Amino acid sequence: MKRRILALPALAALCALVLLSFSSPLPAHGQSEIHFTGLEASHVFGDSFTFIGFINPDLETTSIELTFRPTATGKSLVVPATRDDINLSAEYIIKPQDYIPPFGMVEYWFSAALDDGSQIQSEVVTFQYDDTRFTWQSLIQDDYNVHWVEGDRAFGQEILDAVLETNTSYTPYLDLPVPETLNVYVYPSYSALQSALEITNAAWVAGHTDPAANTILVSIPPGFDQQLSIQRQIPHEVTHVRLYQYMQENYLNLPIWLSEGLASLAEQYTLPEYWQILQAAYQDETLIPLSDLCSTFPTESDRASLAYAEADSITRYIYQTYGKFGLHSLVDAYIVGHSCETGVSMALNIPLNQLEADWQKATFNNAILSISQASAFSWVLIFGLMIGVYIVVTILPKRRR
Repeated sequence: MKRRILALPALAALCALVLLSFSSPLPAHGQSEIHFTGLEASHVFGDSFTFIGFINPDLETTSIELTFRPTATGKSLVVPATRDDINLSAEYIIKPQDYIPPFGMVEYWFSAALDDGSQIQSEVVTFQYDDTRFTWQSLIQDDYNVHWVEGDRAFGQEILDAVLETNTSYTPYLDLPVPETLNVYVYPSYSALQSALEITNAAWVAGHTDPAANTILVSIPPGFDQQLSIQRQIPHEVTHVRLYQYMQENYLNLPIWLSEGLASLAEQYTLPEYWQILQAAYQDETLIPLSDLCSTFPTESDRASLAYAEADSITRYIYQTYGKFGLHSLVDAYIVGHSCETGVSMALNIPLNQLEADWQKATFNNAILSISQASAFSWVLIFGLMIGVYIVVTILPKRRR
């Protein structure tokens, strides 16, 4: 009798499990079932993408599509996919209006409509859109990756050393985070970089940074000034990454003139022609108003050079006048969302146009004085030479007679 009583609970549990199994719904499409496998992507840089994969042969589909999205732009593109039994494939020809950043990450996935009207989707897979036109050499240290096309390992080490030095040399100006990872790609010519960026109207562009992706692209051609280009371009672009890490999503609120000016402060070697460009523009009254450099820079080469020269000079003036605290206050004002004009007012207690006027007075008055003195000295010298010639030619011969 005891045995029969003890068996009753076990029998009840077994009945409950059977009932539960019948009452539980079957797994829905796309929840626990694996419908897609073997997803792969390949590309020809600047030309096309090819996507392949496999689908469960038991699935009856009415349509299949491939969606891909560059993470830098967030713009999704949908491509019809073809199915041959279990094989899937899709191809996309890159169009001129498509901007897909080089070395950026691209997400993609397959989705299918089934006969019963339901939808299924594969996992999201990511790949890097490398510039496959070149064979890249690489040097890696502490998650800092340097890639270059032309030059030996010593050249790659110079690039890496410049990156590491920038992490410590910028302290006098701003306290900025040091990136944990960084990818630097060095193109062998300006044209190679500009074609990668699909730039056709700004032949002066020598570098580009995607700060959110910790990716830097620069062009440093071989030549006698290669070392100077490294000392100038690498610190400049690294500073953009560090500014982004400090400001995060508010980095885009930073005025262009200040963003480029702060990056110029990091350069170990500043272009000497900046001063000549500024002097000529001041004398010709063609300086670009600071308010015009808040959100964009000119695309014309001459005006772009002037914009960079102004940004460099104005930012150095702010540092010399207001110090490190002034620069930090200015950057912090843009973090909290102030506009180009109100950020200067809040941080420096003067309006933007007054800052510009003060900068011009401090920068160009001494230059004008120097030019005037040099001009006066030249006229004195010429006048003295004329008197000397007159004495030699006219007075001395009379005395001898």
